[in-house]
Amino acid sequence: MLTFKSLITAFAAVLMGSTAIAQEVKTYNKFPKVTEIEAEQIDIDNNEEIQGMYLTENNLILHLVPFSYDHDADYKVYSYPELEKKGEFGKHKDFYFARSNPASTGKNSITVADRDKLKHISFQDSKPTITYATMDTTLSDVLLMKDSVLCRESDLNDDYELRFYQRDGSYKKAGEFPETLSPRFENNYMRYCAYNRIIAGKPNGQQMALFYRYIRRYKIFDHNGDLLSDNILLIQPSMDKPALSEEEQLVHPEAIFTTDKHIYTLNLDNRYDYTPEERTPQNIQVFDWDGNPVEQFILPYEAPIRTFVVDEERGVIYGAFYDEIYRFKL
Repeated sequence: MLTFKSLITAFAAVLMGSTAIAQEVKTYNKFPKVTEIEAEQIDIDNNEEIQGMYLTENNLILHLVPFSYDHDADYKVYSYPELEKKGEFGKHKDFYFARSNPASTGKNSITVADRDKLKHISFQDSKPTITYATMDTTLSDVLLMKDSVLCRESDLNDDYELRFYQRDGSYKKAGEFPETLSPRFENNYMRYCAYNRIIAGKPNGQQMALFYRYIRRYKIFDHNGDLLSDNILLIQPSMDKPALSEEEQLVHPEAIFTTDKHIYTLNLDNRYDYTPEERTPQNIQVFDWDGNPVEQFILPYEAPIRTFVVDEERGVIYGAFYDEIYRFKL
């Protein structure tokens, strides 16, 4: 199991050599199973906007967006599965830039990136215990992988997608962009923005997934940064390449959650010039760690969500939209 003590302690600019392994791009044109699921709104002690959710064995943690700068806390903690409020923690200035995607999730702990720190929050006692490691760079979304490897997105001007840091601070470049710079992009930064992506790690740290936001393509890597599968999902609406203007871009995965069995992505249809009846309903797509589509859950129109967690053992999904929480039974 990954522990906070096993975090690498510094980054260095020592580059490890890497050999790209060609992978066949797999294409899929449907999900084997499509299921409409019902929603139940949950009455929970919260009136603040929720930007992220975390699930541990005994806790549901809400990462809050304050309606004002005078809010009392950044996180609220509820017993799970009872959903009774246990407490709150984190002042506005302490976790203001914390990422909503966790770097790792343990049995009763989470680790989140916050500017130049990795903050480990343990819920072994009634109150959370917070420790942190300081890095020498500002962190975007990061993942704690097996063997103390730390994966993070590349810098804005890099010509590759990911960095996999080793214990000694050296890193391996990984992930080739689907497009070369020419002819559509003037520089690496333009391509980086067009191929905006969302990443998440397998809880056991052995693999990670990368999903592009504006096209239906996704990749699976092992904990050392080797590409395991490159996949395209041919369902509508979609584009072969991401549009360069925000007005024309199609947003697909908006949030992601993983278990040791599956990858779940929350997808929407942002074609706002279409009527709600013409747009594809909001849905959660499920993939296995080989990249195969498994199932698509169609969410009811009256229960929109922007973040979610999945409890496979109990067969439920919890999702949040502003200050509202919904439960979906699978």
